[in-house]
Amino acid sequence: KKPTSSSVSSFSSALQNVYLLGFRWPFAETWTWKGAFFQDYKTKANYAHSSLGKTWGDHLSSELSFDLFSGGDDSLLGVYDKNDQISFKTTLAF
Repeated sequence: KKPTSSSVSSFSSALQNVYLLGFRWPFAETWTWKGAFFQDYKTKANYAHSSLGKTWGDHLSSELSFDLFSGGDDSLLGVYDKNDQISFKTTLAF
């Protein structure tokens, strides 16, 4: 999808007028919840990320993540509006 505004030129421009909030909370010895949210205060476009991770041992971990995009056609994030995603990842280090 192509943006309808000529003011959308690069991803770095999406980070110039934003509020940003992020956190990392290890709420148990093997569990961690992470999140990030930013919103462009001019176009009201926003992005939210949340993930829940579990460490199974020294070499094995898993993570469930959500990425949500929202915005109008005049914003870069709005171009990705239909690209929300959920992912699950397992990592084995050896």
